[in-house]
Amino acid sequence: MKTNIYSLALLLLLVINSCAPVHYIKSTKHADKKEMKSFLQGLKAVTLSKHYTLLMDYMDSEFINNGHEIKSNGDDLIFIDEIFTGYDINTKTYHCIHQKDIISFETIHVGQINSNLYKGKFTIGDTHSIIDCNLFIKKSTVDGKTVFGILGSTTH
Repeated sequence: MKTNIYSLALLLLLVINSCAPVHYIKSTKHADKKEMKSFLQGLKAVTLSKHYTLLMDYMDSEFINNGHEIKSNGDDLIFIDEIFTGYDINTKTYHCIHQKDIISFETIHVGQINSNLYKGKFTIGDTHSIIDCNLFIKKSTVDGKTVFGILGSTTH
């Protein structure tokens, strides 16, 4: 009996912990919460896989049209490498970590700003530093399906 209670308590703790980093406003639909969880899991896996072309699928289409074509002159690598920026957690210096060098990616917190916009805080590391990276994530509807996409980074 003790083993069953311990196993159940451990399972409950893991479930609660897996949901902890995202905070939603009251009117957020369950389907959106499920899609966000899937988005964050996929974002981590793709980022660590070092396939920058797959990471482009995690960007908001408007952000790609503006940032990719205008600011990066259509260069995928420059566009992706400018996403993961922030201050080093130890030295407080500003860094840009190239996706090909990323060895750690953790979601610290994602907060919903309004029904279509979230701000996420992530720690991202390479062999030289670990940075606090803040990304805006936009919710859109494409062909009746809810999709999330990175809308850009912010230093605050």
